[in-house]
Amino acid sequence: AQRDPSNGITEDFITPYFARDLAIQLSGTGATVLKSRTNDTPIHTPSGEQMWKVAARYYLQSQLPNQTAIWNSLPTATHSLRERDEDIRSRPLYANYAGADYAVHLHTDAVDDTTVRGTRGYYQTGRTVDAQLASQILCSMKQTIQSVVGYEAWSVVEAPYPADKGENRLATMPSVIIELGFHTNASDALALQGTSFRNAAVKGIERGITDFHAGTACSEFRITSIPSFSAPTNSPMDMLVNFEGKPRFPVTLRTRNVTCAEGWSCGPRGRRETLSPS
Repeated sequence: AQRDPSNGITEDFITPYFARDLAIQLSGTGATVLKSRTNDTPIHTPSGEQMWKVAARYYLQSQLPNQTAIWNSLPTATHSLRERDEDIRSRPLYANYAGADYAVHLHTDAVDDTTVRGTRGYYQTGRTVDAQLASQILCSMKQTIQSVVGYEAWSVVEAPYPADKGENRLATMPSVIIELGFHTNASDALALQGTSFRNAAVKGIERGITDFHAGTACSEFRITSIPSFSAPTNSPMDMLVNFEGKPRFPVTLRTRNVTCAEGWSCGPRGRRETLSPS
């Protein structure tokens, strides 16, 4: 692990679940997905750990033993953290070797200020296309995460930060780092362990990559109006909902009672309706 535990989680042991689910989502769209780590459980003999806990450097060594330039890229270095640095470098070097269209690196973030939270992204300074990819992913993540009950106010910084990070710098294709949340914040750490947050975050990342690849811009999805209508009690009918944006259907509309006709008994409980394009 490159990071110490915080709020009961270790970054290196949380991100494989996001990577697994993202790979499933992207594969469902027809994309070919290659991962620099694995979710498999066989034992990595040198360390005695299950393979899913092993860093990219060692996993890639087991898969590509002859491609030493990928996982042993600093062979003459003598500093104590040489293999940690090789681990960081191995990810973009593997993407280069594989001829990937995009490289997406999933992380959780950490700062001394434990009140800082939310999702953000990084791209290599000066690389415009990389910045556009990061922006597209963050825009989609904001929509998918904030659509989940309990995460309506989740912070997503849609403008990615320029930085000089090895994962992005060494990649020859558009490459971005997505910081899913801050494991140094207790609320974020709890969300990072939850299935509902992971599902929403992964769907957003997939949507961002897929739309970017297709040249489809991310736009805010919001209801603009619902024209008035009436219907007999307990009778089904179609309702018109006008909106902006490009949602993926089906879309769930949640409603609640705000007023009640005189003489009627209307509780506060709402309804869930499934919307389809007209």
